[in-house]
Amino acid sequence: MLSKVLYSKPGPLQPTDIPFTSPVAGSPVLFFLSGSGWSPNGQEMVGVNVALDGETFTSMQAFTNEAKSHVTFVSEINLVTLDFGQHKLSLQPSSNLTSDTNDTFTVTLIY
Repeated sequence: MLSKVLYSKPGPLQPTDIPFTSPVAGSPVLFFLSGSGWSPNGQEMVGVNVALDGETFTSMQAFTNEAKSHVTFVSEINLVTLDFGQHKLSLQPSSNLTSDTNDTFTVTLIY
């Protein structure tokens, strides 16, 4: 099994498109997603929606109890079948998510 880090950057996370080339054709691959963030208000769910080629297929989320307290999202491992060639993975933060340089977002393709 091989892996390739498609994205690994500190926040703040803006809506982000990640173009990549699939190294496989018609085979299942795994996307491993991780990140963190916080809410200025507390007592709410924050997260990031993840889309592949324009179709949302998962989200990373966490509930933040305290205001301005960084929380780690529940890491996601998602099985997807890809065609060989160009694709676009998109990260869309929830409207109430705040992130800064203390937060890191990573997407790894495992094939």
